[in-house]
Amino acid sequence: MELERIIDRNRFVEFARERGVRPDWHEPDEQDLTARVEGYPLNFDNAGTWPDQRGAFGRDPREIIELHVIFSDLEIDSAGVRRRGPDLAAVNLADLCAWASVEIPDAKAIAQDAAERAYKAGLESMAGSMRRILR
Repeated sequence: MELERIIDRNRFVEFARERGVRPDWHEPDEQDLTARVEGYPLNFDNAGTWPDQRGAFGRDPREIIELHVIFSDLEIDSAGVRRRGPDLAAVNLADLCAWASVEIPDAKAIAQDAAERAYKAGLESMAGSMRRILR
């Protein structure tokens, strides 16, 4: 199986769901998932040179590969020893940080705001009707 390069937050969410990972990512190893970080330690960037762009831009390949996370199956061998299985997907580490820091609107707050707007619109509509009647 070829390593999937995930570059979209929605696809990453879908990947997590497919793997059965909890939304808070608590103990993903219990869903048989493990991870490791690879890339040049001083290249914490998300310009697109990962997971493997050897020789890109004519630079030393060790310096060009951005930090990224590779997610793998977690397998248990016949002796009960946990081992890293096949690699599944790679995600740029800076992208993961960006996705984690984006504020996602709270569904309850969105519903409350919509209800308040509908209530105000209803009051304004009633007030308009009352003004027309009183003319």
